[in-house]
Amino acid sequence: LEATSRALEALSSLAPLAANAPVARQQLIGTIEFTSNVHRIGLSTVLELVSKYGVNVGGTSFDGIVAFAQAIKDLAKVPHISVATLNYDGLTHAGFLRIEQPICDLASGRTVDRDFFAVVHGGRKILGNCLRDHDDLLDDSMALIQLHGSLAWLREPRLGMYKFDLEALRSLGYWEALRNGQTDWLPVVVLTDQKERQIQRTPFSLAYDIFQRRLVAADHWLIAGYGLKDAPVNELFRTAAMTRKAIALRAPKILVVDYGVEVDEKRKEASISLGLPENVIKVSVAGAPGVLKTQEWNDWAT
Repeated sequence: LEATSRALEALSSLAPLAANAPVARQQLIGTIEFTSNVHRIGLSTVLELVSKYGVNVGGTSFDGIVAFAQAIKDLAKVPHISVATLNYDGLTHAGFLRIEQPICDLASGRTVDRDFFAVVHGGRKILGNCLRDHDDLLDDSMALIQLHGSLAWLREPRLGMYKFDLEALRSLGYWEALRNGQTDWLPVVVLTDQKERQIQRTPFSLAYDIFQRRLVAADHWLIAGYGLKDAPVNELFRTAAMTRKAIALRAPKILVVDYGVEVDEKRKEASISLGLPENVIKVSVAGAPGVLKTQEWNDWAT
């Protein structure tokens, strides 16, 4: 995927050079079409695998997500809770739905922003909710911020970006249709090789902006299942920490959850990544949901 993305960028940059050379221009168009097809096939295959392995909502891994979601719900005495995720698979959302916790995300819930679409050529129409273009998330609901998109987010150049039901997309064989060129709807996800550029565009820029503001307002930060290796995400934490300091707010209570690593090394890494001193960062290496039974969790949650 990374190789074809770079190739498409390079090929597109050659278009002006072939403007007055019909034969070269036709050959360039053919090469771009071929490379685009290869990229589409690769992307659809990757996302189909993510969808396949993200469908098991009855296994032990999902039980852990549900337990973690319940623990977050139990913090409801905190006025506002926001959950940000980098995953596409929708399991975080499914975990909160399993425990009947109301949660809002970047898909608008207004009736006027809903419609039915045939996302696969010849397939039945399914309901889609338009993605938000500004921050109007409900203040009294838990928020789920999918920083890098979702398997359920699709865009059609003429119609815009919508969130669909994942099970409906699976039943339609959407990713196979994408691979075979039988849909005009494209995935809305951030790819690893295009991260720096894609997060500047909607809806990802909005997701980053919302998360940034909520980090500044939050007195508790829980970082779990994240390896602290994503530069744009780390920048959100560092900027939020500096902003809090500039407006005379104390450093947030921070708990970093990992598994199978040394506590001191993880704390040092977190300090560098988050731009905060080590003494304000608690670390648990019990993993999730193992952390829920630790003193570190109890100290952080109070």
